[in-house]
Amino acid sequence: IFFVAALYGASASIILVTSLSLTAELIGEHSSSAAFVYGAMSFTDKVSNGVAVVLIQKFTPCDKCIEEAFKWYYRDVLFYVVGGAVLIGALTAVALRFMKNSKDIAVPVPAVHQDENGEPTSRTPLLSDRHDSYS
Repeated sequence: IFFVAALYGASASIILVTSLSLTAELIGEHSSSAAFVYGAMSFTDKVSNGVAVVLIQKFTPCDKCIEEAFKWYYRDVLFYVVGGAVLIGALTAVALRFMKNSKDIAVPVPAVHQDENGEPTSRTPLLSDRHDSYS
């Protein structure tokens, strides 16, 4: 049982580090919005964990009704939910790997931002500022 506990702790740490590194990659060079992004990710994490706990408790079988179903319920929940999350995460990681190398996804933005007249500006362009001339 100690091996399983160590494996569970190690995998939880790996998931946390991966999540933080993906968040840092999402922020990229836009460090002015880093606090908001980390806060939004933390809030989403807390809400999703709360919803998961409520759903698990709501669907817990009655211990007087079906004793066998109650006996294996939490084991099955742990297996299928964690296994499903690992599967979704792995598929997402593979998809991100292929999308990162795709030229169709990334919109090249000039290193020096220019206004509509071609003059250099210090203002970071917004998504609404992007034109078809970038592609």
